[in-house]
Amino acid sequence: MKICVVGSGYVGLVTAGCLAEAGNRVTCVDVDEAKIRRLEAGSIPIYEPGLAEIVKHNLALDRLNFTTDFKVGVDNSLVIFLAVGTPSACDGSDPEAASAAAATLTGKIRIFPNGYDACENADAVVILTDWQEFRNPDFELIAKSLKNPVIFDGRNLYDPAVVAKAGIEYHCVGRPTIVCSS
Repeated sequence: MKICVVGSGYVGLVTAGCLAEAGNRVTCVDVDEAKIRRLEAGSIPIYEPGLAEIVKHNLALDRLNFTTDFKVGVDNSLVIFLAVGTPSACDGSDPEAASAAAATLTGKIRIFPNGYDACENADAVVILTDWQEFRNPDFELIAKSLKNPVIFDGRNLYDPAVVAKAGIEYHCVGRPTIVCSS
């Protein structure tokens, strides 16, 4: 699957790396030209266990690319992740960012009122936050809702045994992938 990740900071780079490691072709877009040049050269500006190896491996396989050209990233992708720094409301949500994203990517994204609605018929779940509301999800409901029960966890929030018990394939950073045979 062709995926675009907008933003190459902590969240964006971890997301892009994990999605590429799972076999997707990922384009990571950022406005910082110097950062993009460093990333293309394999220089990783943050530390997350295993991330440097994942990025370098997928650069070598041409499954991970970096660009400053927003149009190239978005127009050639089936899925777009926004991983840019935004201000948030006191409850941790960011309705202004959601509205701006919807306006910028008209016809390319849908915004859901909650995480479970977003899972319905989705190909996978990607966790990029450690907000409290995502700490103890109903994994059985998630597994039933997804086309393919797969979670990419960029924050290492979950106990792999608990996720596997629900029949979900689990990818995270710095730990082995858990593939279920249910």
